[in-house]
Amino acid sequence: MAHPRGRLRNLALFLFHSFSISYGLASPGRRQSQSVSATLPGNWSSLGCYTDNTGARTLTGATFTDAVNMTIEACKNSALPPRRPSDQ
Repeated sequence: MAHPRGRLRNLALFLFHSFSISYGLASPGRRQSQSVSATLPGNWSSLGCYTDNTGARTLTGATFTDAVNMTIEACKNSALPPRRPSDQ
């Protein structure tokens, strides 16, 4: 019978590799292209590239989104903190 720590380590490695494959984590040697498509849709324009600062995000918690039935109101509500009665 395998030692519990060994089984736990194997499970952790399996989950990590599964996550890496499922979500396409980039290998350290890969670089993402930072060029902008020559033709953008409609009246869109590029503002350039940026580096994400995960410690300073506006949305800090998990949110629920419904890709099929999302409305502007539902999107705003998922991004805003809950309103207190004194705020109304």
